[in-house]
Amino acid sequence: MMMWILRCAGLQLCLLALCCANSCAGVRLFEGQAHTSSRVGHSSEATGGQEEMRHMYVDRLIAILDSDAEVDGLIEFAKTHKVSNLLLYDLHRALADAHWKDRLKHLMTKGLSEGLHFTATGENTWIFSNRILPFCAEAFPASECFSALNLEFEFWVSPKVADGGYYCETYLKPQSLPCDVNGGYRYWNETLGEMRGLAGEGVKVNAYVGWFDLVTDPPVDTVGGEIVASTDNLYIHSYHSRPDVLFGYTKARLEILDAAAKAAGKTFDVDIIFSAEPNFSGPRVQSGGFEAVEEAYESGATGAGVFFGSHPNIHLGPFTYFTYSLVKTISTQ
Repeated sequence: MMMWILRCAGLQLCLLALCCANSCAGVRLFEGQAHTSSRVGHSSEATGGQEEMRHMYVDRLIAILDSDAEVDGLIEFAKTHKVSNLLLYDLHRALADAHWKDRLKHLMTKGLSEGLHFTATGENTWIFSNRILPFCAEAFPASECFSALNLEFEFWVSPKVADGGYYCETYLKPQSLPCDVNGGYRYWNETLGEMRGLAGEGVKVNAYVGWFDLVTDPPVDTVGGEIVASTDNLYIHSYHSRPDVLFGYTKARLEILDAAAKAAGKTFDVDIIFSAEPNFSGPRVQSGGFEAVEEAYESGATGAGVFFGSHPNIHLGPFTYFTYSLVKTISTQ
């Protein structure tokens, strides 16, 4: 019986009841990304060698699923703007209803046929094990479903982890963790370990992180080492309105991760997130397209002494954008 369960999509966990009912043997719930992790100047197998592949967060998912025109518009936008991977929000809503699950399958089937990839985003292990894995087993029994699991848990935001905050009351207190940044980080890191157990060999476990250097226990160097060990790909935010500050906003955190990756004897993948919100990079994206923001970031990195050339243990992956609803009106660049 144990060997049979492990046949479930090559994952460590495929719900036993679901497997018994539907025979999960041979199912591939998740595939590793077929495209190379690329950035400006690199190419992607998934889109015929086009350059400047990007990732993009997709919000307001239910509204998109509710309309064939919106589904087609999202896919066409991704193709036009060289977006190779869509990180989906709102899966807790879409996967709680049979109708929206069917519509999600429609979106993903169409997107996958166009060479796109999808990443499942969530803030706890439950959503991955009780919603996302069963959906993939049912909807995509013999093909790729989501390419990666991505954890979104903002442990560095004090109001969320402080006593009375959402994270404190929902996650930290029930696990007897302190309601502060340190406790939030412990929950975050432990959740990544649980996600690794769910994902199994060859499945990416990613995470979004902001100011991890606010953690004081353990020391920040230890935090960097744990992040490098726990994740395959890390999304780091560069949320600022001034283009000349975009690289500097990430530099200290990248240096911590570079040192940790060097100590671990590995190269670590980092993707930079730009926010298209009006108080961050939104105006620049609207006026000059994605390239205007990316060129500003790269200019800063070059001005700092060719940062990535002198930090070989950090690999800068695709630039990533938050979010689709904020960028969908930009002109073709």
